[in-house]
Amino acid sequence: MRLFFAAVWLLLTGCVTSVPEDLPVVERTEPVVRSSRPPVLKADYVAEVLGEPALKRRETPSEMWVYAAKTCVLFVYFNADGEVKHMDIGEPSNKAPHQGRECLIMAGKLR
Repeated sequence: MRLFFAAVWLLLTGCVTSVPEDLPVVERTEPVVRSSRPPVLKADYVAEVLGEPALKRRETPSEMWVYAAKTCVLFVYFNADGEVKHMDIGEPSNKAPHQGRECLIMAGKLR
């Protein structure tokens, strides 16, 4: 077994090329500062992009908007400040087969 490792070591060390002594100098750049908080979607932006919802339900301090598509329903939940806190996809009431693709496309427009 030692002989095997010795042979592998000799093969690997023979393949190593020399490292150049003069390495290029790379200028240091400032790191990109990213906010730890994700971007906030507001109710007016959602209405601008998706239009008026089929249904609005207000339960102080939150609100829920419902956007209906043929194969799914997109629920958008807002906090008291009108910021989107959660989105969910559900089944339509017309018993159409549940396929979230339409609603994912709709939600993707908010990016």
